Amino acid sequence: MPIWTVYCVLIKLIYLYAMVESIKSILTVEFENLKQELIAKYNEAANPSDWPQTVEASVSGTKAQLTAANYIYGREPGKQPPSAAIEEWVLNKGIAAQAAKKISIGSLAYLIARKIGMEGWKPKDNSGESIITAVITPERLQLIADRAGDEVLFNISFEIIDYLKKIAA
Repeated sequence: MPIWTVYCVLIKLIYLYAMVESIKSILTVEFENLKQELIAKYNEAANPSDWPQTVEASVSGTKAQLTAANYIYGREPGKQPPSAAIEEWVLNKGIAAQAAKKISIGSLAYLIARKIGMEGWKPKDNSGESIITAVITPERLQLIADRAGDEVLFNISFEIIDYLKKIAA
């Protein structure tokens, strides 16, 4: 294989690597923005839990994804949630002040946790799904795809122009 061919292949590989890195950078920013907006929307709905800490944005090459605990959709009956988490919820909601005269906060939290374990729990009005669909819309995903695609088109345009200049010379 002639040295010129090897040089051209190396240039193409460097170019492809730079393009992938550029797309990765765009996806990282966009998916981090989606993550922050999801968390803000969740907190706006006054949903006290550790769900926001489970939201992760990850980018690998030209692929990106958001992951989070699925209990934003509710909890199936079965295992009882930890009473400590329910106790924190009771305090944050102001229920503790109302119930303090009749029952201890720890006992109330245990009873709520036991009921959730036995019957499950569903958010009111599909709030988990509405939070997600309010932030991650088809239009928003298209905008992200367009931004990444614009970067590819921009780079390919320069490559074509450079190629045409070489041919013309």
